[in-house]
Amino acid sequence: MEHITAVGPLLAGIARVLRPGGLLWATTPHARGISARILGASWSVVDPPSHLQLFSIRGLRKLLRRSGFDEVLIDAEGVNPQELLRRGRVTSRERIESGYALNAFFEEHRGRRFVKRVLNRALAIVHLGDTLKVSARRA
Repeated sequence: MEHITAVGPLLAGIARVLRPGGLLWATTPHARGISARILGASWSVVDPPSHLQLFSIRGLRKLLRRSGFDEVLIDAEGVNPQELLRRGRVTSRERIESGYALNAFFEEHRGRRFVKRVLNRALAIVHLGDTLKVSARRA
């Protein structure tokens, strides 16, 4: 969704072709997540023309409801500490590669997977995760 300008018409079109109760699932960067708050315009996902817009939980929820979805659930999870620790601009490639490496580190051991789930749940509770995970059902 962050890659296009006309997200409302896209979502309305998706709602139109889904059966009643059909599920939309999406992820997109969180404009109000911890990295956005700390790094501002230096956050690597602020990257036009690749990323044309970013969404907050509230704004995305309104957009989905206006587009014909209900039962909208949005969690904000994940953070890439490389950017926060460097406090400098990293490239999209560096962000993606370090994100994959971090995910692999947490997924390779049961105890680490548990830690990852706890951290993601905490980020979701305080709405500070860097990625919005969206599920919405067609009305």
